[in-house]
Amino acid sequence: MTPESKVSIFAHHTEHTGDVGRPNRDFKNYYDTINVAYENQLNKDISLHLKAGYRHYDRNWEEDNFPVNLSLREKDRVVQHIFPADVFVNYEHTEGFLLTIGSDLQHVSYKTETETNGIDTTGNDVNADACGLYVQEKLIIDNWVFRVGGRYSYTRHDYDLIGGSEPSEDSKSWDRFLWSTGIRYNVSKDIGIYANAGSTFLVPSAKSVGGTLKLSDLGMPGKNGQLPNPSLKPEKGIGLDLGSDIRLNGNLQFGARGFYNMIDDAIVENVVSGNPSQTRSVNAGESYAYGVEIEGKYQIDNMLKCFANTTITKTKVENDVDSDQDGSDVPFVPDIVANFGITASFPYEVNISPYCQYIGRYYDSTSKGGRNDFGRYVIMNMKAQKQLYQNRDFTADLVVDVNNILNKKFEMPWQFQDPGFNTLASIVVTF
Repeated sequence: MTPESKVSIFAHHTEHTGDVGRPNRDFKNYYDTINVAYENQLNKDISLHLKAGYRHYDRNWEEDNFPVNLSLREKDRVVQHIFPADVFVNYEHTEGFLLTIGSDLQHVSYKTETETNGIDTTGNDVNADACGLYVQEKLIIDNWVFRVGGRYSYTRHDYDLIGGSEPSEDSKSWDRFLWSTGIRYNVSKDIGIYANAGSTFLVPSAKSVGGTLKLSDLGMPGKNGQLPNPSLKPEKGIGLDLGSDIRLNGNLQFGARGFYNMIDDAIVENVVSGNPSQTRSVNAGESYAYGVEIEGKYQIDNMLKCFANTTITKTKVENDVDSDQDGSDVPFVPDIVANFGITASFPYEVNISPYCQYIGRYYDSTSKGGRNDFGRYVIMNMKAQKQLYQNRDFTADLVVDVNNILNKKFEMPWQFQDPGFNTLASIVVTF
């Protein structure tokens, strides 16, 4: 590699295997992630950036005939392959001006299978492709920073099978122009004020449309998963935020941001049944989310610093057609999330960060009559990092995450329970 170029590679594999406490309820889940990034400063004004990746999700589980008996009824499988890529160029074409032009694309395949008495049946077989073209101009004038950008997005879904049958409409496509803008004023080198606004657009995922179950599985004992909803519409909205960041006496950093998001035809995940555990994605009319984020960091000395942050969110769903949803909350959005911890630095490039996290109340559905509430718990975690090797070409770090140190087990949606104490170790190599 030349001094003007840089390559980074990230790879991660996770296996999650076990059972749910009965003879024919085993599960085996495999998850893979690969990220590759390349940067090259072509000349003093132009830089090239390339990113690509791969995601692989392979979930396998068994279903029995409970409560009639515990014999094996079927084996189910969901497989997803995701290939994202992005390329963009930064061009400093005039003093204070930075132009960014780029394009991104993504291909996704989604397939569900069921094996019953040795016979394999495909439930859903869907391919999705998305691409976009975007441009952004940033201008710096004295203490002011201005930003404006636009994006054209196109998405296409091809449905070979939905719920085990060929759908009457075998493909759908959407396209939309999106915009964003922002402004920042640096009052001094230690104080900045900023504001941003932009539009959003999200098409329903193949999993939300096709589900992992059939429509006829609604309420069937032992049929756990997601019900299909072929009539889902895309959601669109507007987001705004206003904030400030402040540095005091060199050791204390403070930031605050208020936000407001409005979404029309919001896609939310509703719990249809607790037993069997079934959900369905639905359009919930208009939804609003507003709140504030506050964070602070303090460098106590050369070896010790502390940090704290919290996000307070209020949500609301408006649905004139369904009074049971009108005035409800957006599901799976906690009203409060807070973190507090310290980072201690030791000799031999060792850093240890114990911290606690509070998750406030959240719901599993927009149905005021049928929803359940969760959350309101505190868990203790710790992250440790040790530099293993460093030279001018790359560094290698050992990272160990210790989660839920006190082994607290609490109820979660879809009949899940927090697994309690768990650890994750990884080696991060940066080129």
